[in-house]
Amino acid sequence: MPFLILCAGAVLAQNRPAWMDQSAQLVYPRGYDSSRSYPLVIWLPYTGGTALESFTFHQRDIPQDRYLVLLPPGRPQRTDYLPAFDRFVGWYEQMILKSLGSLVQLLGREPSAIVLAGHSLGGDLAWALSVRNPHRFDGVVLSGTRASQQPSAGALEALKRTGTRFYFFLGQREDRTRREGMNRAIDSLRRQNIPLRFHEIPGAGHQLPPYGDFIGALEWVLASRF
Repeated sequence: MPFLILCAGAVLAQNRPAWMDQSAQLVYPRGYDSSRSYPLVIWLPYTGGTALESFTFHQRDIPQDRYLVLLPPGRPQRTDYLPAFDRFVGWYEQMILKSLGSLVQLLGREPSAIVLAGHSLGGDLAWALSVRNPHRFDGVVLSGTRASQQPSAGALEALKRTGTRFYFFLGQREDRTRREGMNRAIDSLRRQNIPLRFHEIPGAGHQLPPYGDFIGALEWVLASRF
């Protein structure tokens, strides 16, 4: 698949990770047709890994003629997002939204839908970005996350209006803090009747969900957009 480089173009700020000023990669679908819109999957990194590495685990199972994939830069470390996780999320949000603006200019159109996907830190970011921007994303697939960002009542109402879908994966042996955090997030969505699915992976700990299940989750969150 061909790659195109997109510049995030953010302004440096004190304590902000330097890699946030690096380029994002856009992966085109096979047989890309510039006259049509495609759904976009924003693949988010886990701690110590890159978005490209995470995407590579699932790439062989993704329908390669169906999606655009955006791979943000960086190999985030705990020192990048702790102790002030909210500050890190704000920087990351700015980077993602600017990259999306660049992408729309490049393609000449909005994607037909936008999905956030991530494991561990990537799941934390996917949850935070979705509840901070409830009108921007159509689906969220997340695994092994604490989902620590507290959504406002207004954000939850907006997610319900836009029909955003959420798919949660949790290892059966995942640690208590991630289980409790994910349960809080799920409960907040259920109280608003926001569409979601929850998949507990038998015997698994803090690990990526099976390839086929993850791709099935992408298909489900996008089902109402086709």
